[in-house]
Amino acid sequence: MEYLLQEKEKNNLEVKNDGFYLLLVILFAMFLVRDFGIINIHPLIFVFYTTFLFIVFDLSKSLSLIFILCCVGSAMQILYAILIGLLFILVKYYYKFRLNFNVILPGILLAWELLHVMIFNTSFNEYLRWSAGFVTIILLVSLKKDEIDFKILIKSFSITVIFTCFIILLDAIKFWDGNLVAMIENGYRLGRINEYPDMLFKMTGNSNALGSLCNLALSCELVMFVGYNSHKEKILSLLRCILLAILGFTTLSRTFIVVFFAIFILFIFFFKCSVKKKLIFILSFFLTGIIALLAIYMISPEIIINFLERFSVEDISNGRIDGIKFYLKVLTENLDWFIFGIGTQDILSIIAERGYIWPNVPHNGVVEMLMCFGVIGSVLICFIFGMLLSDVLKNYRLNSKFNMILLIPMLILIIEMQAGQFFKNYDNIILFGLSYLIMFILLDFNGKGVKND
Repeated sequence: MEYLLQEKEKNNLEVKNDGFYLLLVILFAMFLVRDFGIINIHPLIFVFYTTFLFIVFDLSKSLSLIFILCCVGSAMQILYAILIGLLFILVKYYYKFRLNFNVILPGILLAWELLHVMIFNTSFNEYLRWSAGFVTIILLVSLKKDEIDFKILIKSFSITVIFTCFIILLDAIKFWDGNLVAMIENGYRLGRINEYPDMLFKMTGNSNALGSLCNLALSCELVMFVGYNSHKEKILSLLRCILLAILGFTTLSRTFIVVFFAIFILFIFFFKCSVKKKLIFILSFFLTGIIALLAIYMISPEIIINFLERFSVEDISNGRIDGIKFYLKVLTENLDWFIFGIGTQDILSIIAERGYIWPNVPHNGVVEMLMCFGVIGSVLICFIFGMLLSDVLKNYRLNSKFNMILLIPMLILIIEMQAGQFFKNYDNIILFGLSYLIMFILLDFNGKGVKND
């Protein structure tokens, strides 16, 4: 009887999950028909639909939708949908939140950035947009995480990244009138087409951002791959990894390829298992890479040539090293900025007032952090990172031994932020919250794989 009840509960869970994916398919279909001009769907309709989803979804699925919305670029008025979602999560599951000391540090950082807004007279509306990221972090550190379905969280995120990349790719093919040869010969990289009209509400994302999403999803999938006992789930997870690798390579992003191999090295280093299992993983990893490269080569050898050319340029950093030197010079020559920072807004205009002219904002996480928040704010951010790790380890003292592979998604984001913007964008901060949640996943493993499987 007990076995039958367990089977019934499992079947009920599967029905709910099927409904979740069906509702997501409807959302994806809306994006598809809108982006291809089949039906003109107003952005607010997407907000209304996602609001409906937050109403009917449970906690795990609502959290999944928050992270899903961070993947779709400017395809809709994402910020409004995310804020509505956070509000519904807080109201519906208020009993799962606990106020503690951990919420104080992100709150102080929000106040620190508000001080910059007042001093430099920048936009309060932009501040509210930016604050969504750290408000999400505050909610996540306050949330009881023992009932989160990590399987659906990660699987839906990976599927959304794959879908987003495919939509952007298909839209590019449409832009080139289906002429793949001309598209590839012109060195197309998976990502935004600047010449495309009416891009305000479409699936967009620059090549490096899409590569970053592919790597994050890939690292999360590898964590789940370890936890799955089911061969079917392992195979499906591996297929998603292969697709993510293929799409990542088509971005022709140097950052993607460096971080892609960093995932491999970190996983081998952190994954505590027998030599046989490590060999299986190494072979699976190289098989994934080989299949991805062969698939790309079969589609068009020019893609591989374009990719190799990206690494044969004289300045492989694409000006990032010069940018780092420039902003370090600015900081060392302006002690007040070095100590207090200038905030996340209008960086180029603010430094221009003191005679510093540069075409780009900082494209390095450490330099950006110092420029935006100063030494004081940077120390505060380091304490926030430490607080997040401490929060995780405190839970594992009561549950099970911490597995170092759970650090990989967060480490991947930390590595990637050294080659681009991070703290200026609220969606990056929210995705950092995803890497924080991943570290609680062993609460569902219990030594037997994913409990929700």
